[in-house]
Amino acid sequence: MKDILQRLKQVNYFINWYSLSLRPGKWFSVYRGAGMEFEKISRYDFGEDPRWINWKATARFGGMRTYKNTYFEERELKLMLLVDLSGSMDFGSGRASKRRLSAEVAAVLTHSALRFGDSIGCIGYSSGIDVYWPPGKKREYIYQIPNSLLTARSATRSGSGLSLAVEKLPKRRALVFILSDFSDDPPVLGRALEAEGLGPVEVEIVARTGWTTAELDLGIDQANPQGPYDLVTLLIGVNNQFRGSSLQTYESEFAALLDRAIGFAGGDPSRVIVVSIPDWGVTPFAGGSDRARIATEIDAFNAAAQAIAGGAGVAFVDVTAISRSGMVGLEAPDGLHPSAEQYRLWVEAILPVAVG
Repeated sequence: MKDILQRLKQVNYFINWYSLSLRPGKWFSVYRGAGMEFEKISRYDFGEDPRWINWKATARFGGMRTYKNTYFEERELKLMLLVDLSGSMDFGSGRASKRRLSAEVAAVLTHSALRFGDSIGCIGYSSGIDVYWPPGKKREYIYQIPNSLLTARSATRSGSGLSLAVEKLPKRRALVFILSDFSDDPPVLGRALEAEGLGPVEVEIVARTGWTTAELDLGIDQANPQGPYDLVTLLIGVNNQFRGSSLQTYESEFAALLDRAIGFAGGDPSRVIVVSIPDWGVTPFAGGSDRARIATEIDAFNAAAQAIAGGAGVAFVDVTAISRSGMVGLEAPDGLHPSAEQYRLWVEAILPVAVG
């Protein structure tokens, strides 16, 4: 949060419609009354307040039409931030995840709104409403809004709650910013199991894209899944390699995570599947990197995971070969993460083991 607040910049925003607020501010309003700024002379329509008739302008045009003075009063504006908090926002490329970038944008807009004297509110959503800050002019919002977006956690990867967030918008007109990747990432393995006649399948996702083994361990503590589950899958380690973690640390932390996974499966290792980590070195994002070194380290991490899984009697499914196949369309638009098509191919590899 400190880094975000240090990077705050002033951002100007503009509207091309009239504010309907009753409170003073910097935006034009259609309300008329004394002490307001003259805007233009326009045609008078029958039934309007005759006090605003401009008799001089009416006489100047020969009295064939009646004209009036139009005034504007400056009023405040309501800003609302609708921020996607689903799991797909937890990954990103470069310096930050999409969730963090959204929090930075929210902090900047909150700062600007308060500088303009406007009210600002925020609704964070995933499959439901996870965060709600009613419109207001509280200086604390500069910290509270982005911090809540960073700390809120959702058990779903889908931002399907956008319609619920829209329903909570102010009834009167407001300037709305939607911060989302508009990605709907359903549990495709769950759907495949249902197609095999094993449904209905309820899927609980704890891991987030971008996590290391240590972060997953902490995430499990925070999510506190209850279990027991009929099937538990474990795919973790690519970010250990990406961040330069040692193989020894990975082996130790992976073994502990596998023990937890078996526990969530009721102590039955046959209901746990370990999935290999993909090779991000073959993606466009890895351009300029040492692809051979990345591949060697990925293989070492996978060999360690496979050995630990085998020792515990847990099945191991290799999807690394799919990531290295060179097929078109295996990367998401960011050039790094797997596309929906690659996920589909992974499911094809995992499904026989899951139903067997």
